[in-house]
Amino acid sequence: MDFIQFWRIIEKTRQGNHTNLERYEESLAKNLRSLTPEEIIGFDAKITELTRRAYRWNLWDAAYLINGGCSDDGFFYFRLWLIAQGKQVYEEALLNPDLLADYINEEDEECEFEAIISIAWNVWSERTGRSVDEFPVGEGETGGEPVGKSFIENDPALAMLLPKLYQKFG
Repeated sequence: MDFIQFWRIIEKTRQGNHTNLERYEESLAKNLRSLTPEEIIGFDAKITELTRRAYRWNLWDAAYLINGGCSDDGFFYFRLWLIAQGKQVYEEALLNPDLLADYINEEDEECEFEAIISIAWNVWSERTGRSVDEFPVGEGETGGEPVGKSFIENDPALAMLLPKLYQKFG
């Protein structure tokens, strides 16, 4: 699967579902059911690649502000949520995480979406008749440190680094 096909699936899934994760999950499962098992594996591989690309301290800072704190797992789920927002939001956030303030309301639930990966695994299991445990999972997290300057909890510099997010969530 290439990134054009991947982002098409995400955009098709998002239509009318971007604020309701339960409907998003149902729509994504429906869209993945039209793929071959190999394409579903490719979809999962693209998620892995995109989460690695977003393994950056400035995005972790943004997740920390938006979600009122952010553990290692929480940051992984935040990056999955970011991918689910579509190509434009994802790419803008990589360039300037502060722009996420334009897309998120204070009333929104936590910006995390752990289920996006299990949906692909479950649909693959349905399509192949094999156990989810047999899904050929990629290498997962990058290990090591995120790219960029180190994250410091409650750092007053966050107000300068991410002024829009800090004003909204800080």
